[in-house]
Amino acid sequence: MLTRPRYLLTAVALAITIASWTNVSSAQSLWTIERRGAVMAVRVTKPGLAEPERGTAFYIGSQGLLLTAAHVLRGATRIEFGPNPGGPWQEAHPASVEDLGRDVAIFRSFSPPASGGLEVGVPEAIREDHILYFAGFPFGLAFDRREAKVTAAFGVEGGWQTEGLAAGGFSGGPVINEAGRVVGIITAGVVGTPGFLQITPLSRVRSRLAEQGIQVPFSAGAGTTSTTAPLPAQLRVVTRPDTVGIRPGGFRPVDYVFTTLTPVGVQLETETAQFFLDSGVPASAAVAHSRILGGSFPINGNSSEIYKNNIYLPPEVADLASRNGGFVNLRHTFHLRDNNNNRIDVLAILRVMVQSSP
Repeated sequence: MLTRPRYLLTAVALAITIASWTNVSSAQSLWTIERRGAVMAVRVTKPGLAEPERGTAFYIGSQGLLLTAAHVLRGATRIEFGPNPGGPWQEAHPASVEDLGRDVAIFRSFSPPASGGLEVGVPEAIREDHILYFAGFPFGLAFDRREAKVTAAFGVEGGWQTEGLAAGGFSGGPVINEAGRVVGIITAGVVGTPGFLQITPLSRVRSRLAEQGIQVPFSAGAGTTSTTAPLPAQLRVVTRPDTVGIRPGGFRPVDYVFTTLTPVGVQLETETAQFFLDSGVPASAAVAHSRILGGSFPINGNSSEIYKNNIYLPPEVADLASRNGGFVNLRHTFHLRDNNNNRIDVLAILRVMVQSSP
């Protein structure tokens, strides 16, 4: 963590208020209706805080996945997000959040916008003195979009620094290039004059995003871009229903609906399941299966398949959940390989209510 005399480096819902608001029209014109619809206000409840903490998140790609700064969600007991800071809100369970490292976290929405998420640009193309464009909800208020010049290409933790002052609410916000493609995420800033904004390039979590089916391109020279491998399949999985009641030691049938979003097909290979309390604390050990239960489970491109499962609620998990609100979340990670030989992990969350024994 970088520190300087008389300055305080903060990593709690920080972003920037630019010292000079020149060329604001450029920032406004890039944020089309579709791009604006991908940016979400975030409201997070944490123990010991009288008021919810505020931040920003954004949809990326076409799978209903959102990125934000990990510190915004860390320690949360309740996570809410929506297109406006006054609601209406969707809710994400804390146990469903995955920390990708570099202060970047990812979670899923089951009601993504029809326009989809932001397209991904080439982070390596950004250089010192380039202008970047960002958006979010400063101080948890109305949507705002601004621009800032890159002043250092190797900032804190190997990211970018831009001119500007730190202000709450922008943390987790998207940073786009002049083509309107997202290349980074706001993660921190420094209070003071002059201050600076810290941006984490998506290249820092390229491999982790690839595991989620999100490809971050890199420059291949001569104005072209390439990827490390053929583009992976993109898919999502949801449980049907998304919430079930199960008695301790009982079973409940649940459908897992897999939908591929590209022509690339996939094959489920293994799965891992683990129960978590709403606080994010594990309620069981992770149980891994060497292959998908029931045998082979291929999914063709641009299609949907239903994987039928029978969920068992161990009595010890039910007892722990009963003493912590009566609910527990089953985090089910499916490990797949697509027809281009890319490895993909897809997460599904089933909410379980403990029912009273007869």
